[in-house]
Amino acid sequence: MSALSSSSRVCVCMSFRGQSIGETPNVVSGNNLLKISIEDFSAEIDRLGVVVLVVDIVVLVVVVVIVVVVVLVVVVVLVVVVVLVLRVVVLFCNTAKYRLYNNSPEK
Repeated sequence: MSALSSSSRVCVCMSFRGQSIGETPNVVSGNNLLKISIEDFSAEIDRLGVVVLVVDIVVLVVVVVIVVVVVLVVVVVLVVVVVLVLRVVVLFCNTAKYRLYNNSPEK
């Protein structure tokens, strides 16, 4: 997630005041400084923080949903396997009991 936030920061830092990446920045005449105040930069960073937070929350929710679905699938598969094994054991026991009963000398 740190790679996502760092790449987003680069994008925000390269586009101030609605400028696209690659455009010539506005410069103050004679001083060759960007026309951006601390408040504008702070607002950009605040917006970036909100975007990164929302992206982090969405990624976290997706990961949690995927983990829950995988755990449920594993539990269902295990229950099905246990039920099938128990049915085979019961069938085997009933068959063995039937054979013992039919082969008894008392009959």
